[in-house]
Amino acid sequence: MAGPNQQHPVVYIDSDVEQQAWLIATFGPLENWKTMSQTLRHSDDGQALEVLEILVVASGDTIEVPFAEAAPDESLEGEGFDRTGQLDDLMSRASQFAEQNPPNHPGSMPRFPVPSRAYAESIAVPMAVLAHDDLGRRGLYAPPRQVAISVREGTLVGVGEYPGFDPEHWPPPRLGDWPPTSITELPKDQLKGMIARFNAVWSRVLEAWFSNVTEPTPVLRADIAEGLRYRGILDLPAMEPYYERLNPVFAKWLRDMAAE
Repeated sequence: MAGPNQQHPVVYIDSDVEQQAWLIATFGPLENWKTMSQTLRHSDDGQALEVLEILVVASGDTIEVPFAEAAPDESLEGEGFDRTGQLDDLMSRASQFAEQNPPNHPGSMPRFPVPSRAYAESIAVPMAVLAHDDLGRRGLYAPPRQVAISVREGTLVGVGEYPGFDPEHWPPPRLGDWPPTSITELPKDQLKGMIARFNAVWSRVLEAWFSNVTEPTPVLRADIAEGLRYRGILDLPAMEPYYERLNPVFAKWLRDMAAE
């Protein structure tokens, strides 16, 4: 028998693909849950909410999840604007640009982008290093380089050393085993859903930054909170200070926009 109904906070999406990614990221593979009903309601301020009643099979709980448009488009009436692969594309380009601009470590692995401090309208992608230590342990090492990419054109803007990296001290600090247990313990489909959802929310966060947003909205607050939570799962905790070092102003803006 299903447990008592639970009301989930509003989930903001731009497309049906993003909605499905959130569901799998949150509840796990499709065999773990099912949709019981789907209704259209309105919030107190008149915003259309698509409400899905989700039966979580493992616990037996029924959870009502309201979805709302993240942007003023037709997301809830059609396929919407799919953001779930945007960051993956940019990170893939960063890898290609790094390879084309030596010296490039063969184990270079792009991590998640933040706005570039040096170039306007560009993101900076940290290039960490995946390698084995003397004991044969596979680990991730702090990024010695960064790649800057234009957010509008997707073209290379610059490749350079990471702030604070000293080439005289190689290798850079080891951040931890790779992949982290936070990833290896997840079902494959749930991990894919989490990555797709992170792509979407973080692309909206970056878009807000480049639009010079100074007053937080419910969508931005929710995106920052979820984006940072997923980044903490998909990356090693020791990587966090390196994101702040790459752009301290952006890190402060995140904190300011997320504050109630």
